[in-house]
Amino acid sequence: MRSLIAALTGVCLTILYGGSPAARAQENPESVSPAQAAAPAPPMGTGEVSVGVVQFGVGGKCRPGDWFGVQVEVAQRSDAFREVVIRLDVPDADGDSAWYERVIVPNPGVKQRTWLYGRLPSRFDGNSVVTISAHAAIEAKANDTSSVGAGTRPSRFSAGKLIGGVQHRLAGAIPSTSGILAVIGRQTMGLELLGVRGNAVTTEHLATGHELTELVAGLRPADLPDRWMGLAPFECIVWSASGGDGEPADLSEAQAEAVREWVRRGGHLIAVLPPAGQAWTNPTGNPLRSIMPVVGVTRVEGVPPDRYRKLLNRDSNLVLPGMGVLHVFQRLPEANAQDARVVLKDAEDECVVVRRATGVGAVTLIGLDLTGRSLNAARAIEPDVFWNRVLGRRGELKTADELAKLRQTTGAFFDGRVPIRLDEGLRGEIAKQARAAAGVLLAFGVFAVYWLVAGPLGYSALRRRGLKQHSWLWFVLSAAVFTGVAWGGASMLKPRRVEVQHLTVLDHVYGQPTERARAWMSVLLPRYGEQRIDIAPEPGGEVSWHNALASWELELGGASGPSAGVGSYADARGYSVDSRQPDSMTVPARSTVKQIQADWAGGPIWKTVRPATNAEAGVGHEIALIERESRAADERSWEIHGSIVHDLPGPLEDVTLVLVRRQARLHAPAAVLPVEASAVKLPDPWRPGEPMVIDAQFGRRASQITGLAEYLASLAAAPDDPYAPRPQRDPDRPSRDLAARLSAMTFFSLLEPPDYRDTRSDPLARRQATHGLDLSLWASQPCLIVLGHITDRPGPVPIRVDGAECESRGRTFVRWVYPLDAPAPDAR
Repeated sequence: MRSLIAALTGVCLTILYGGSPAARAQENPESVSPAQAAAPAPPMGTGEVSVGVVQFGVGGKCRPGDWFGVQVEVAQRSDAFREVVIRLDVPDADGDSAWYERVIVPNPGVKQRTWLYGRLPSRFDGNSVVTISAHAAIEAKANDTSSVGAGTRPSRFSAGKLIGGVQHRLAGAIPSTSGILAVIGRQTMGLELLGVRGNAVTTEHLATGHELTELVAGLRPADLPDRWMGLAPFECIVWSASGGDGEPADLSEAQAEAVREWVRRGGHLIAVLPPAGQAWTNPTGNPLRSIMPVVGVTRVEGVPPDRYRKLLNRDSNLVLPGMGVLHVFQRLPEANAQDARVVLKDAEDECVVVRRATGVGAVTLIGLDLTGRSLNAARAIEPDVFWNRVLGRRGELKTADELAKLRQTTGAFFDGRVPIRLDEGLRGEIAKQARAAAGVLLAFGVFAVYWLVAGPLGYSALRRRGLKQHSWLWFVLSAAVFTGVAWGGASMLKPRRVEVQHLTVLDHVYGQPTERARAWMSVLLPRYGEQRIDIAPEPGGEVSWHNALASWELELGGASGPSAGVGSYADARGYSVDSRQPDSMTVPARSTVKQIQADWAGGPIWKTVRPATNAEAGVGHEIALIERESRAADERSWEIHGSIVHDLPGPLEDVTLVLVRRQARLHAPAAVLPVEASAVKLPDPWRPGEPMVIDAQFGRRASQITGLAEYLASLAAAPDDPYAPRPQRDPDRPSRDLAARLSAMTFFSLLEPPDYRDTRSDPLARRQATHGLDLSLWASQPCLIVLGHITDRPGPVPIRVDGAECESRGRTFVRWVYPLDAPAPDAR
């Protein structure tokens, strides 16, 4: 009976979706063993073109489940000039192959370098292999639109004969649960402590925190890619090189545009000014000048170390190098508050760290000479004193020797923590299960009735009429009738139109002309054959954006954790994607669901949160933070004034307001939040056009106000985690649990670190699909942050199928930041 049920269920699901669970559970043919990966690959194609990998990922590092760039070196061995298609072959979640391609014209006998971009599946690790091949370019057919990108023309060429290639093993792949930070220059300035494990062999998390950060140091400007997708894995780039090691002027225009777009999409570029000859603020010669803080720079020589000691180190007795060089910044008259915001001041109340908001990201200039050999040799830079302030982080950072000493003297415990996977609800939120459930119910219902009619009921009726000798004929007729019923019912349930279910994170910083969104979608493609999915272009935008679209999957567990396996259709095939503009893809369609990830940026697409006008608020509406020194020591009174309103397409639910008032005092314990901040969770939805008086939410009578630290602690343990203590379990809140996880992801770098002095199991926050969406950077400066959810509404990312815009339904997590003015911490 089980075999009959399985067969009938398979027939119905095949009719509905063009595949079956058994077909999707086949082993991925792209997977190879380490022994196979180590074996020398035979020459590919005719060998007319040689292909070699210069760097797979910037600096040789890539993260599964994220975008990456691969720099290849191509040499044409023949004397003929011709177009060549360079292809990067990456399997997607359905077992099809995404062919990320670009066309080049190599010079005969000359080695030529070029970049390709794609997205790695989250199931990949250091033993996975990808193929990079070269093909003779052939003229595309006039009606061939397979390579059409949003707002672009079809490619003139498609891939023909294989003429060269190489297979590359991802030896530089890091776990999908780790972060990556790039350093352009030789000195790491204490940042290497962001990657210290509690146990160098078994743990894949930070000993005193949550996420390991892999440091890619020693980069040069020439190593940077020419599209932002190659920089996507980096949440921060620290540029400490100068002179012969690399100046911003060494960037090509394409590389500079990639850095600018990466910053506008949420990246953080930090430039450490050299002691002499800084060119970062020069009006000419710096292709990144348009995103630099609008400041004047004064170089000061003979600066005593006590002037900046408190910014770097807690130890007042530490002997620092002698007189040094310092750069101090002054905001220029034409700059507004966002163009040049003070982050840190020295003991003489001069700004030495300044930041400019650019899009959703930021550029920070540091006037301290952190690259000096004597300063680094003396280990004068305590990362959790200085870098926590600049990066917006929380928690202690210790060397491996310090961790070993803690184990011996205090019995410190760095392992055995309970993983809290903040990405866990993403798949369930976009899953389209209702139609599949209806198909399964139809299968079981039809089979049950068929079994009764063709079996005991039919035989009993024939026997009463003396016709039991015709039982086999009755069985055959019943099978034919119910086959028709099953086929007709399945055809009725078969999808007829495109349907899109989405989960989107939408970000906007007030005063910036940019919004950024990442959307995960289930797109139901009703046809068989091929269908084109693309992101609609922004009409008349001032900035040229390179939006990105890719097949998406989420294998929870990371590189060393469990993997659910990958489905594969029997007719798996390849599809071409423009590697440099991957905003469109023509994918195999099987009347089933395609899960995708869209990374979009552009001008404001929704009328999101904004300060209310006088007419809307009826009272003073300008947002202002006012602090007054109180008589009690170490206590301050503060007020927040103003009103806000939104014109979003639906009410905001699960709204939380976070007010960052100022940085905490210098040398506060590293495990303590580096800011003074409060959070308020609203009990009711916030409707469009309804002004909200901020004073009323943060006023003294507000019952829901908490410190930001307490708010983050409430997010650290997932309510549905089976290992969480019983008081934290709440099985009746699956939707609110997703909201809590998304909020925890928003302040990932500020989540409460573990107490390694306690042997109890502390939570270990993990993320895989939400790298690059952390807003903790804003915690290093005063601001108002609004978080809220719009549910069961169309999403903001303009997705099209076969050129027609399609309406999506689902959840949008709106995050709005309003920068405020407030003083930097006192370093005197």
